[in-house]
Amino acid sequence: MLDSAALDSLLERLLPQMGIGLTAYRWPLIVKQGKNDEGKKITYLLNYSSECQPFLIERDGTELLSQKNCIAGEALLLQSWGSAILCTE
Repeated sequence: MLDSAALDSLLERLLPQMGIGLTAYRWPLIVKQGKNDEGKKITYLLNYSSECQPFLIERDGTELLSQKNCIAGEALLLQSWGSAILCTE
């Protein structure tokens, strides 16, 4: 049986070959991305933990649940069991 590090290494090599992208984030922070009807990038963040989790903002945009502006390079701190939805160009 593979340990966690070996499995991660294997998946990091195989998934891109199958056209499946990987993020730098792992459980308990779940990151899903897509585009809306206007072509803007939407990033869904889900914190499945009782501890706060940081997320590094990659592009300027808006956090839709709070309507706060987000600046690239800043960290967004997701509260325990929290979520956020980012909209960027």
